[in-house]
Amino acid sequence: MPEWNPDADPGTWRERFRTGTPFTIGVEEEVMLLDPERFDLAPRAEEVLARLTDESRISPELHAAQLELVTPPCANVPDAIAQLREARTRLVEETTGWLRVATAGVHPFAERAPNISTGERYRVIAAEYGRAALEAAVFGIHVHVAIDGADRAVAIHDAIREHLPTIAVLSGNGPFHAGHDTTFATMRPKLSEVLPRQGMPPEFGSWERWCEFVRWGQRSHTFGPQELWWEVRLHPAFGTLEVRVADAQCALDEAAGIVALIHALVRHLSDRYDDGTLADPVRTEVAQENRWRALRHGLGGTLLDGRTGTPRSSRQRVRELIALVEPEARELGCSAELAHAATLAECNGAERQRQVADSRGLTGLVSWMADRFDGRI
Repeated sequence: MPEWNPDADPGTWRERFRTGTPFTIGVEEEVMLLDPERFDLAPRAEEVLARLTDESRISPELHAAQLELVTPPCANVPDAIAQLREARTRLVEETTGWLRVATAGVHPFAERAPNISTGERYRVIAAEYGRAALEAAVFGIHVHVAIDGADRAVAIHDAIREHLPTIAVLSGNGPFHAGHDTTFATMRPKLSEVLPRQGMPPEFGSWERWCEFVRWGQRSHTFGPQELWWEVRLHPAFGTLEVRVADAQCALDEAAGIVALIHALVRHLSDRYDDGTLADPVRTEVAQENRWRALRHGLGGTLLDGRTGTPRSSRQRVRELIALVEPEARELGCSAELAHAATLAECNGAERQRQVADSRGLTGLVSWMADRFDGRI
């Protein structure tokens, strides 16, 4: 594959989506560094990375109290989760005694505005977006799936938008922010909205229209494909569809359930594209309405049918989506991981966080989150 040039004419990027190994998968997980006594955010990423110069799976992120765990391209979900497990273990080993590590959609009570990491990319982001860059201290799990064919990639991009609110319902894991219960299932997506090109993407309809939009952004040096921060995006650097809607999950098994659901869903939509039965995309305003309902009410709310408007239990919609993709999960070898998604559908991160906070308070909640990350509980 030729070297990636983010400034190239978008029309040349079609080649990036020609692969002999479709449905390989990569995962990115954003994690928080914590003071071991107060459990507030600890902006010490540079110190951690200095100890991990031989570890390619742990990278800096926008905020100095944040790191990103990144898998290489993997053949299947079990391999990707094994890579994440090793990266989590290594990070915990290197920080034991002077930091704790955890992850969730947002930190429940962080007392300080997070510092921006050093590095040219982060300096540019901070200069362009100002205070908004500081406010967006959020933690997600991003799933890359390799797609064979640019036209197929756009079709799946447009189709999966209908399902993003259902994934958001399942993965909601950020009900507390700045020391308060926000009454939302997750505040992460709302905090992210201080930055541009967030939330529900538009329907593009064709590869050519996607290229036209990116070219328009490039002409003014405003954005390229790597600055499309929507909850799903095409990523020509890797030839993948990147699904970015999910909150980070406290425990690795929970993350595995989210990853398996997304992987199987992308395969399901690709198969429908091949047999000519892929449904027309829902309108963007319809998907946005369901997104709001998912973030606000989570598993306890309702989602609206994208075509009739009929309300349905969000928890039941999640169960139905899991059942829909079970055949693809078996084909992809991730049925065991998908079973963790079914467990989350009964009690997800947001519901569990509220249970723990009721008995242990917010500091106790973050301690619990760190124990879940470590695998202690």
